[in-house]
Amino acid sequence: MSEQPIRYATTEDGVNVAFWTRGSGRPFVHLTLGTTSLQGEFEIPECRQWYERLSENWQLVRFNNRGEGLSDRPARGRSLEDSVADLAAVVDVLRLDKLILFAPWYGGPPAIVYTALHPERVSALILWCTFARGADWLKQPQFQAVRSLAEKDWIAYTEAVAHVMFGWSRGDVANRHAAILRESVTLDFVKDFYSSVGDWDVSSYLARIKTPTLVLQREQHALGTDVAKSMAASIPEARLVVLPGESLAPYLENSESVIELIDRFIAESDVASGKRVSSVLTEREVEVLRLVARGRSNREIAAELIISVNTADRHVSNILTKIGASNRAEAASFAVRNGLA
Repeated sequence: MSEQPIRYATTEDGVNVAFWTRGSGRPFVHLTLGTTSLQGEFEIPECRQWYERLSENWQLVRFNNRGEGLSDRPARGRSLEDSVADLAAVVDVLRLDKLILFAPWYGGPPAIVYTALHPERVSALILWCTFARGADWLKQPQFQAVRSLAEKDWIAYTEAVAHVMFGWSRGDVANRHAAILRESVTLDFVKDFYSSVGDWDVSSYLARIKTPTLVLQREQHALGTDVAKSMAASIPEARLVVLPGESLAPYLENSESVIELIDRFIAESDVASGKRVSSVLTEREVEVLRLVARGRSNREIAAELIISVNTADRHVSNILTKIGASNRAEAASFAVRNGLA
């Protein structure tokens, strides 16, 4: 996966937000994992592989908020309202609909607000190691210690915050992220941002979320599990899964398990809502898709369903067109996500 071409969305207050897209199909909007650079992330092999894996199934959309990376860098820090506006600008410029919103760390609060306000646009919300109240994050002892370093030693701060994020055993990844962090934001921005995040509180929006929501939390991460449990309990019918590990990065430790959880959650949510398959494919096409997902050739499908090979060919071609798949592998992935295999 090479670096993706950078595009820009302009917010209502005139800020240019950098983003890239990769893959096709249903939109999967991935909010920022810490203050980082869109291009710098490709220097971390595990992160690059994570994006490659996601873009196999979805139209992956990744952007930097204002103040970070290639996005505009206003003089002041970024408010919660700014963060929501940045997300809205990217969604609007791409005209996304029925999107999946993946919100790690401090991407959680703006994602919660946006989902509550735009339920018609967000079909699934996935909250990863995040919080509804900034104070819950900042009161953690490790974050308090790291924050104090920002006032004293910029390099020591970036190294420390990277290790808190990625885990103390992840030296190479943390060191690379620390270097990217120093290039992506300024010390003044970080200071202002800490002050701003401390006032973020989206608790009142949790009960308003009607979108299927999955809350994922690493058991040994510094934020702890109590915050995740409280948040999940406040969102109607939200599902909480606590995973082993300490890293904030979903692409470390057990990334394939994380993707499998996401795929299964999306498929189950779609089936429960009665959407996707029943509204797109005929009953016969669903039968054919099940067999495609099982690895059957068109000739084998024809024999099993007692139809001609030409008819089987036509059904497969129609299925690929209707679900926006380029090949049989993508069709099989679609079947898995929708509980058909």
